[in-house]
Amino acid sequence: MSILITGGAGYIGSHTLIELSNAGEEFVVYDNLSNASKEALKRVEQTIHKPLAFIEGDIEECYAKPNLAKTLLGWETTKNIEQLCKDSWHWQNKNPHGYEK
Repeated sequence: MSILITGGAGYIGSHTLIELSNAGEEFVVYDNLSNASKEALKRVEQTIHKPLAFIEGDIEECYAKPNLAKTLLGWETTKNIEQLCKDSWHWQNKNPHGYEK
């Protein structure tokens, strides 16, 4: 079974690819490259010494499996979905124009 890694060409995603490769996992990278570049993927390939399966595209909806992230990567959530939505609402309320100045 391969793991689909969305946003795999970004900073966190590219480091995740290396960790998954070190753990012997197979994966496919899916990224729209809006905040990343193919250069990052080339660097990952150089680091793990094998080519990546890469699909350029944009994902509308995805579902996470927190138990898989904990098992494979040792990552554990510190907030539930209600807290994340609340934090997001507060941030958007304080920053109505996003990151624009």
